[in-house]
Amino acid sequence: MNLAFDHGKSAGAFTLIELVMALAIAAVVLAAINAVFFGALRLRASTVAVAEQTLPVERAVEIIKNDLVCIRPPSTNGYIGPMGTDATAVGMTKPLLLELYTSSAQISDDVPWGDVQKIDYWL
Repeated sequence: MNLAFDHGKSAGAFTLIELVMALAIAAVVLAAINAVFFGALRLRASTVAVAEQTLPVERAVEIIKNDLVCIRPPSTNGYIGPMGTDATAVGMTKPLLLELYTSSAQISDDVPWGDVQKIDYWL
């Protein structure tokens, strides 16, 4: 029986080359994940920026649409005046703003109809 140890072969260990290659592969995978993640963050940031720019415009258009759908015609009792304006500006021949009456006010359980309100639009 030969009980001498064979120092050339070790049964359960990794070589240094195998460890370096595993670390290199892990670094490449992490770099790829990092690029994808930060690309997604940049895309999200640009999407949020575009959405924040268009949101006020969409809200303003919805308010104007609601005002125009609920527009009230001029009345003879004097409560709702004629659509137009009496505002003037120095040196301007065209009307300065548009005044109209609408019933697009807040509706609640107590008052199921909207109050008539005067709206001024100007540029």
